[in-house]
Order: sequence, then structure tokens, then C-alpha cells
Amino acid sequence: MSLQALRGRIITPQPTGESGFEVTQFDDGLLIYDDEQSAAEGIGTITYCGPYDAIKAGLLRHVTRLAADEVMTPGDIDNHVHLFQGKNLPGPLVERWLPRIAENEFAAASDSRTAYAMAIERLEASLKRGVVGAVAYTTSSVSATREAIRAAHELGIYMNTGVVLMDRNFDERLVVGSDAAMEQIDEVGKILSGEPKMQHWAFPRFPLSCTDGLLERVAKKMDGDGTIQGITTHVDEDAHPNGEIAQTLRLFPGRESITDILVQQGLIAPGRHTTLAHCIHTQKHAMQQMADVRRQGGNVSVVTCPTSNRKLSSNWVGDERYVPFPLAEFRRHGIPVVIGTDRGAGDKDSIGAEAAEVFDHQPPGSKPSRRDVFMMQNIGGAQAMRLSNIGCLDKGWNATFVVRRIGGPFETDADLTDTDTAIGKLWAASENAENTRQVVIDGKVAYAQKKH
Repeated sequence: MSLQALRGRIITPQPTGESGFEVTQFDDGLLIYDDEQSAAEGIGTITYCGPYDAIKAGLLRHVTRLAADEVMTPGDIDNHVHLFQGKNLPGPLVERWLPRIAENEFAAASDSRTAYAMAIERLEASLKRGVVGAVAYTTSSVSATREAIRAAHELGIYMNTGVVLMDRNFDERLVVGSDAAMEQIDEVGKILSGEPKMQHWAFPRFPLSCTDGLLERVAKKMDGDGTIQGITTHVDEDAHPNGEIAQTLRLFPGRESITDILVQQGLIAPGRHTTLAHCIHTQKHAMQQMADVRRQGGNVSVVTCPTSNRKLSSNWVGDERYVPFPLAEFRRHGIPVVIGTDRGAGDKDSIGAEAAEVFDHQPPGSKPSRRDVFMMQNIGGAQAMRLSNIGCLDKGWNATFVVRRIGGPFETDADLTDTDTAIGKLWAASENAENTRQVVIDGKVAYAQKKH
């Protein structure tokens, strides 16, 4: 076995022994792992992560020292990204924005080379900023989805994906009826069956863009052969007078909320794994429905995408009332919240930059700690992706981590030894790919900055 060892500053969630995690910092830490080539099954795992002086590191042949301004952390998880949406005009979701994204997706659906180029560009930009896993929307095309899978495979990242489902209220060139959609799901399932780092998920674009018949068939499909392992969709993103929420509830009369629609259709249910993106305007009764399903064995998580929400004016009700994302209320209901870039609507590839916005934009009195938000971007995100082997640097976990330069020179040593301050510097540094020194996934170097 060929062991690799890195010595330097480490910030990571570690298990508390009570099925929870807490952020731990080692100012003079040591990470030892077996690399991908020497590991059984080709997955490098961590054999030690802790203080340097607690182990006889002198027995190792070689220990690589990190620079004084470099920090090692688990890789980031992007729980909501669109691979085939380009740069679009800001504005309310339904009124101005949705009609414009179809051109980009139609281009990907029409030409495999275009689809591959778009997917590899977006995923590589994320990887260079420390993202090691993503829940990725493609479009309603098997060929385009296949190219996205190929791009993720080549980069070595984790990805949950599938064709995007929409049988109404979208560009007719991309609308696919429910019979054809079921065939697409089967075809993509076969493609993904040979990809150990990828999961097949169902992607109803919005309940607004799906008939109740399509949603019911997706639920039955999930109960059938078990090839669909999770589901994700957009919820409560647009509260403008004729926006997504209002239009959706008109299409599903008698339902109290979009969450209620998904519960009634069986997409939020015991035994299901569901992530709901945005949820800015989710009401307490809908949160209670999510909490009830979690108590019955369902796994429901919410994904906040602050940059996208700001760009699309999603936090506004009309032109006068601003609604912050209700992070504290979700947490009171026991609903895990994780982070997505919503790239394609948002304009950042960095989860760290999004994490900074999550922290900065919470109102006084309900602001979380930096450590809590930090765990949303790694271990929390991994759990929302149904990944139990990454997001934490500890013995037995996969060797999946990022080394970043977090800026300097530092005025005092407290700038680094204080964990909250160091996390803030990590967030500031993560938006610039030049600060990413190395990304390792399962013991294999997935990205390394070229030395000049």
C-alpha cells in the first residue's frame, strides 16, 4: 500500500459519536491516506486525520507540507446546478427568465458536441473551485444527459442526474409526454448503471411544468424497479402575483401548497429521498408536512441558492416586501438545509461564495454560526446527495478533499487559529480558482494547479 501524507492546517467536520458532526481544526494536522492506485477497489481512504504530534509520522517516507496560508478541508457539494442553462437576463422567474433558458437547452438537446462542451465547461469550473459532487439538471434529452454523464465521468466527480421532466408549460421543443418520459428514464438508468459515482434521480423541473399524471408515474416508477434513487425539484421560488406559486396552485386546485402537491403525489413520502430547491416562501404548515414525513422515515432536505435568488428577485413579494430565506424556521422543524449555486440562474461556480451569502443574508437574531454554514457545504451536502463516504476527513472516510490558499499575509496568527475567522477567509478565497491548489477525490488527484 502506498500511503500519502499531508501536514498542515486542517478544518473539517468530524463525528461526535452521537450521529452528529462538529467542526474541528488542527493547526498542525496530519492527513494520511492510501492513494487511488494502491487502494482496493480503486478508492483511496483516510487512515488518519488528526494532530501531527499524536502519531509517529517519522515512520512515513515522505510528508508533504502545506504552506502557512494553505488550508485543507473536505470537498464542497453543489446540491443544485443546471448544466445547460447559460447567462440570462435577471428578473422574475416566470415573467422574464424561464422563456429565455429554452434556447440554451435546445442547443444542447440538438447537438451532442454542444452538450458535452457545455457540461464539461460548467463542471470543470466547479471542480477548480473545490466542488467534488453535484446534483445536476440536464434537459429533456437522453443524448444531452449522456454527454453530461460522460463529462462527469472524465472529471471523476460525484453526480446525481437524470433527464429533466416537463410535459407542459415550457418550450414545446423541450416538452416530452409522460409515455416518452418513462422511456427516457429507463434509457438513462441503463447509462448510469455502470457509473459507481453517480446516482439516477428524477428531475421534475417544476410541479408547474408537470401534469399530475406525470408526477404520479414518477412516484410509481420510484416504487418499481428501484433504479431511481432520489428526486429533486424547484419549490416556492417565485411569489410574484402571477409567479410560480400562484400558477402552480391554480393547476392543482384544493392543494394548500406546492409541498402539499408533492406529498399528495407521493414524491415526498416515507422511504423517499427528496431535495427541494429554493423554498424561500415555504410556509410553516408545509415545513410541518416535511417534518412529519421525516419522522416517518422520509429524507427531505432543502437547498438554498442565494446568488440565484438575488438575481431573479426571488426574495421579493411584489416590489416592496423582502423575504429572507427562512433558514432558522427550517432548522426549528428539523429540516436539513444545504447549498446550491443554481448555476445557470446564479452566476457563481463556488459553493464557498454561496455559503458566505447564506451567512451574511440571515437576519439578526437568527443568524447561524459560520461553522454551521460550513457543514452545510460539505457533510450536509453529501448527506443530501445520499453519500455516506465523503464530506468529512476522518479515518475510514474516502480521501476526498481540497487544499486552498486562503490569502495572506495575515496580520496575526489568530487570523488562522480562530476557526470562524479562517472559515470566512476560506469563503472569500474559494470564488477564485487561482486559490485552489489541489482537489483529491477518492485518493486520486482530480485537479492540481499548474506550477509556474
